[in-house]
Amino acid sequence: MNKIMLLMAALACAALFACAPSAVPIKSEVPDKESIPEPAATQAPSLEAVIEFDDAVLEERIRAELGITGRELTTKDAKGVTYLFLSTTPPDEKKITSIDALRYFTDLERLFLTGNQTSDLSPLSELKKLKELAIMSNQISDLSPLAGLVNLEDGLYLNGNQISDISALSELKYLKTLALGDNRISDLSALAGLTNLKRLELNVNQISDISPLAKQKTLRCCIWIKTLSLITALQPMFMNS
Repeated sequence: MNKIMLLMAALACAALFACAPSAVPIKSEVPDKESIPEPAATQAPSLEAVIEFDDAVLEERIRAELGITGRELTTKDAKGVTYLFLSTTPPDEKKITSIDALRYFTDLERLFLTGNQTSDLSPLSELKKLKELAIMSNQISDLSPLAGLVNLEDGLYLNGNQISDISALSELKYLKTLALGDNRISDLSALAGLTNLKRLELNVNQISDISPLAKQKTLRCCIWIKTLSLITALQPMFMNS
């Protein structure tokens, strides 16, 4: 009897498992390696951006100075350039009108642009390493872009322009040579604090008052003013310095 009951129980269990739903396989939450998208590669900023020139004469002279032909000039070419002579000299009669591309030459220490037709100096505001700058005989009236060039020391030559306001020069404390001849200047008050000046040129202007120069103890060289009374007034300054 016991055997019959055990047999019946076993049959019942077998029937129960046969009716149960089959187990559903659990899908892994970890995606396959092949399905994982690779992160987009970050592109390093270019160190060789092409310099855009808006003045063909400027480009021609810079190429001649750097000795580069047959390819585009890049910012890498401009890096480390400390000297550029871009003045117009006979028999060359072509003149530079825009100096916009010079803003890329941030290592410049000496720049010569005499005898051109430049009027906008704003690209020079970024050339913080400039020690000497010559832009004589151009069409300059606004000097404000030069206000921050505090490393100008060896010389600033601005003869033969259309300058009347020189207030932007008041912070150039280390300047030793300043040439402002043949302009339209009447007020010299901006020069009162330039106590390192050794040479100052003011010929052919509209100056009547030189009192701002009274404290110039380092001034040693020529102040050219075509007015006898002013020349006489300057003599005590040199005698006392």
